[in-house]
Amino acid sequence: MDISFIIPIRIESNDRLRNCISILTYLSNTIPTAKIYLKEVDSESVFKNVAYPEIKKYADTSNIIHTFEYKDANTLFHRTKYINDLFDQTKSKVVWHYDVDVIFPKKTYTETYKLIDQQGYDFVYPYGCGVYQNAVNYNQEIYSKFIQSNFDLSILKSNSFRLPSTVGFSQVFNRQSYINFGMMNENFMSWGCEDCELYYRMMCLQYKVGRVWNDVYHLEHSRTFNSHYNNPKFIENDRLWQWFRKQDKDTIIHYYQNQEYLKTRLSK
Repeated sequence: MDISFIIPIRIESNDRLRNCISILTYLSNTIPTAKIYLKEVDSESVFKNVAYPEIKKYADTSNIIHTFEYKDANTLFHRTKYINDLFDQTKSKVVWHYDVDVIFPKKTYTETYKLIDQQGYDFVYPYGCGVYQNAVNYNQEIYSKFIQSNFDLSILKSNSFRLPSTVGFSQVFNRQSYINFGMMNENFMSWGCEDCELYYRMMCLQYKVGRVWNDVYHLEHSRTFNSHYNNPKFIENDRLWQWFRKQDKDTIIHYYQNQEYLKTRLSK
């Protein structure tokens, strides 16, 4: 499969550390030929110092490409910008923006790829819309069992409860479509509303959007201001989203034609 994974990270808790080790190990074993691009933004590289040595115990890490950018740990995590930074490193036809806390059944990866590569979809959600989320109580005991079981998803399922899933978690793009529709909107800061805007934009601009109707396993974790409604930029994010949801196709096209971040990226 001509596919790359892009994962922006800040490992700010033991929960996130377990999740990062788990998903990198799982991906490296499930799709060993895929490039996995990580961008870590923090005051020190927890990935390099702690996560990477653990991942090497269970997986071939030769396709993991890690970059580190120094920022104080108390700064906002500019997720949309880091996703675009990572996208710029890739060359594959299919690019999968991958949340550091999610895992999918193995068949989901091939089904998702086929929708873009063989059926011409521009954009795919690799899980169903509805009650398709398994929220996993992913403590140290379950983590150890999962890693040592050779990634038996039934262990996650038996320690989870069902929740709705809509437009978050993870998205998969046709490379050229991602460029054409304006990439992630870097005016959304930290966490909140960027996934809603992205879905609305895809539908309004009439891109071919698909789904793989399988489950998503979300490895639960403690939350900081960068992953909750107490994000200090959430009100601004919501205000921008409320504006977007009232706009038509022509207005959205004009908006993205005039975004400086996008002009800069496309001029490279």
